[in-house]
This record gives sequence, structure tokens and C-alpha cells, in this order.
Amino acid sequence: YAFNKAHAVCYAVVSYQTAYLKCHYPRQYMAALMTSVLDSAGKIAGYIAECKELGIAVLPPDLNHSEDHFTVEGDAIRFGLGAVKNVGRGLIRTMVKKREEGGPFQSLEDFIERMGEGELNKRAVENFIKCGAADCFGNHRSELLAVYDSMMDAIAASRKKNLEGQMGLFGMLEENDAAARIPIPKLNEMRKPELLALEKETMGIYISGHPMDDYRESLKNTHVMRIG
Repeated sequence: YAFNKAHAVCYAVVSYQTAYLKCHYPRQYMAALMTSVLDSAGKIAGYIAECKELGIAVLPPDLNHSEDHFTVEGDAIRFGLGAVKNVGRGLIRTMVKKREEGGPFQSLEDFIERMGEGELNKRAVENFIKCGAADCFGNHRSELLAVYDSMMDAIAASRKKNLEGQMGLFGMLEENDAAARIPIPKLNEMRKPELLALEKETMGIYISGHPMDDYRESLKNTHVMRIG
């Protein structure tokens, strides 16, 4: 099997073009490359490793910064929420629109209330928390996982009563305030291996670290070879 000259030239041109982009626009190139394989955690993991080799940081998913695809953010690349499992692209686009119209989400309650019912469901919120996208609110993941279910139920119940006209104006305000004041418990954060396991569960990769990180120093003087 062999290429004819015209076919070989076409491949050569594409090779030069992509090499030029990777050399002169490495962050944009790698962000586009990872966006092209959103459904393949294995390929994303490989490209993140390549980013590390190039000295490009890959920032974790964030409800106040991420979009559905991988984006360039300063000198780094922001992880795209489209790579998080059980989260629809339509939901993410709605979230970005809400963020552009009303500013950053201030808390988990604010996020749930502003997103409304629509495509936002408990599974999506749970995965946002597990993958670290809700870390921007300053709470431990253990705390948000303990309260998001009841918080969503309270806000949904309040919204339903308002729509059914069962409450007066002041009652509506009181009910909304009550839903927004659901206390977030003070809990210790989960151990690092547990957090990494949640990231692996929801994204298919580790983003904030790796289970082998604690052993890298002790392995430096051994004959263990790195394969990824």
C-alpha cells in the first residue's frame, strides 16, 4: 500500500499546519484537540499529559469559569464541563448564559435557584460537586454532597407552591428565604484518595492529582519507568 504524490502532499500540508499551530499557539491547539475528543476520557488524559510536558496547566472544571468545551484561560486551559459524565451540553450552555446575564454564581443555592428546573437534575448537580466544579463556592465537597439533595427539594417545593398560587406575596418571600437559608453542615473534607476516586468516577480521569503522587519521590531512585 502506498500513497500517490498528490495524496502524500495533502497529508504533508496538514502536518505542517498542525505543527505550526502547536508551536505558535500551543494552548489554543491543545484546547481544541481536547474538545474534539470530549467523549474519550482516555484521549483527554493523554492530551493532559502532553500539556504537562509543554508546561501548560490544565485548570479543574469550575461552574463560574468553565464552558462546555475546553477553553484558554490566561496561560492555562480550563477543563470543559462537556467532558463531565451525565451532564448535557444544553444544560451547560444554559448555565453559561445565566452566568453572562446575572454574573457569577455566589453559592450552590444561588446556582440551583437561577438554573431553575429545566435540564438541571440531581445527578448533574451531584456530578458537578464530585468533579470539583462547585469548589468555587468555598465549601468542602463532603459538605455539598450532604446537603444538595434536600436543598434542591426545598427550592423545587417553594417554586411549585408559588406557581400554584398557594401563597401570598410575603409568604412567597419567606418560603424562598427559607429555601436559601438551608444550612451547609460543617464537615471534614474527604481524604485525597476519595476525592480522586470521585473525579475518576465523573470525568474518567484524575484532574487535581494522581493516586501515585505520594510515592513519586520514593520511586525516583528506583528503576520504575513512567508510562503516562
